[in-house]
Amino acid sequence: DRAVGTAVDKAVDRAVGTAVDKAVDRAVGTAVDKAVDRAVGTAVDKAVERSIKPLKNDITDLRGDVTELRGDVAVLKDNVEGLKTDVTELKDDVMETHLVLENVTNKNIRIVAENHLSLNHKLNEALKVDEEKEMLLIRMNCVESDVRQMKRLIKKAGIA
Repeated sequence: DRAVGTAVDKAVDRAVGTAVDKAVDRAVGTAVDKAVDRAVGTAVDKAVERSIKPLKNDITDLRGDVTELRGDVAVLKDNVEGLKTDVTELKDDVMETHLVLENVTNKNIRIVAENHLSLNHKLNEALKVDEEKEMLLIRMNCVESDVRQMKRLIKKAGIA
């Protein structure tokens, strides 16, 4: 009986030990797996959160920059519209100036030029008269000189 009891005890101990070992392994394994999952999950979550936080800040900064750029673009559009208006006004002013030059100033210059030619002819005629007058004065001086000289010669000769 004893031998059977010992063998049964040993078989029971082995069976129970194996069952308990398996149960303990499963329980410990499950607990360890859960603890590791929680620890790793928390660590990963924290690491991801730390990595994402700068990205979120960068995205927020980019959104601010984009908003600022949109404002700048709107200002530039307004400035370009103002420039377009100014260019249109300048074109109109240049066209008006061109028309004034063509229709008024050029016509007036032509009239002045024609009158200048007329005045130039009149001046030339007046100068011709002055030249003729000078020539007559020179001739008269020569004639007077000749008359004086003749008078002297006649006086010397005693004719008069």
